[in-house]
Amino acid sequence: MIQIFVTGGTFDKEYNLITGELYFKDTHLSEMFDRGRCNVALDIKTLMMVDSLEMRDEDRAIIVYNCKKRRRAAS
Repeated sequence: MIQIFVTGGTFDKEYNLITGELYFKDTHLSEMFDRGRCNVALDIKTLMMVDSLEMRDEDRAIIVYNCKKRRRAAS
């Protein structure tokens, strides 16, 4: 099984027709893998919904923590 951590980004942005702003609502990764007919077992976990330009050191620390946690669990 492949672990995928969602952190936000272009694929997950929604467009507000009234204000013209982009915002995050939900991830679209599951739908993207389904449309691509992915047959690999996936575990998709949303860690955050942050634009990479707004990502802080605290956000990166969350990603590192989850990667290490997953690695220990897989061992």
